[in-house]
Amino acid sequence: MKKKVILFFLLICLVSFGIYKYVYKSHRSISEEVSSYSVTVSELIEAYSNGEEEADQRYLDKTITVRGVVTSTNNSDKSITIDNQLFGLVENGLDNITINDSVTLKGRFIGYDELLEEVKMDQITIIK
Repeated sequence: MKKKVILFFLLICLVSFGIYKYVYKSHRSISEEVSSYSVTVSELIEAYSNGEEEADQRYLDKTITVRGVVTSTNNSDKSITIDNQLFGLVENGLDNITINDSVTLKGRFIGYDELLEEVKMDQITIIK
């Protein structure tokens, strides 16, 4: 009986430690990660037009590099729109970025919005 209690206690400790490690794992640093893909905005839109499930498996929650032309910026919420089809939130600000600039962005791809027909990214670093 005593061995069963000790074994049960050790099992509880092991499971608790596993849960702790899962919940408190370190956060990703997108700016330090290597990009999985380097694409243009039109290539992303085309991939989602051809098959959303396949495109999600390829790009979703991955660090990617995207090239395009700036179509709008908003300094108050640090957002940028590229080629009227990519909306993103920038980490390091929008200094020296103007409309019609060609830029290269690196960030986490968070999805495709069917209603607006645009792709979305966050944690963007402007490589330019």
